[in-house]
Amino acid sequence: MSFPRISLTLTGLFFLALGIAFLLAPDVLIQFARLPADRPASVIEIEARYGGLHLGLGLFFLISSFRFRWVRAALGAQILVFGGLAAGRLTGLLLSPVGSQLQILYLSLECLGAVLGVIGFRQAKTLLLNSRTPSL
Repeated sequence: MSFPRISLTLTGLFFLALGIAFLLAPDVLIQFARLPADRPASVIEIEARYGGLHLGLGLFFLISSFRFRWVRAALGAQILVFGGLAAGRLTGLLLSPVGSQLQILYLSLECLGAVLGVIGFRQAKTLLLNSRTPSL
């Protein structure tokens, strides 16, 4: 398996696991992440955003890792998703005097995901240009 496909597979599994966890055990993860869940509507919103959105992204990245024509687009999405999360988190950390080690860990993982996406994107282009048959 090539690095671009490995990157997409790992990204897919990460988002899929996070999505399933937020759908199956939202209360535990809400407490762990210290998210405000004082009303049922808040819990539903957290389940949708953290559970449903992550589940959908995870499935997209996993499916894309097996679809030759989707690999580069999915790696671009990986870069943008992780890059956007990192940019938002970094902005929040810079504007808020209160940061935590957990937020720094999240930021590090998001930066890592974006960097792996960039590396995979570049390698996928090279593999595509050097290959006569579609096999990333």
